[in-house]
Amino acid sequence: MLTKQQQLMLAVMGTSLVIDPRGLPDPMKAQIKEDLQSDSLDVVEMVMSLEEAFKIEITDEDIEKIDAEGATVQDCWDLIAPKLPTDAEAG
Repeated sequence: MLTKQQQLMLAVMGTSLVIDPRGLPDPMKAQIKEDLQSDSLDVVEMVMSLEEAFKIEITDEDIEKIDAEGATVQDCWDLIAPKLPTDAEAG
């Protein structure tokens, strides 16, 4: 079961990328470049949208990891999740 934050990430990806990961059987396992047919420009646009949606900063190093061949939606989530505020910080 996906969390609300993961669902938001997938929604943002769906508006930024060629193929919406929400339409896949297991969207977290989808490869960003291969399964979602995304190129480097798509990834940069997606990252900018994710930064805006989550109010976080994603480093150039992390962008390179997301843009790497074989990187999955789960890999992207694993880079974003630690940057999100905890409930204690949000409240």
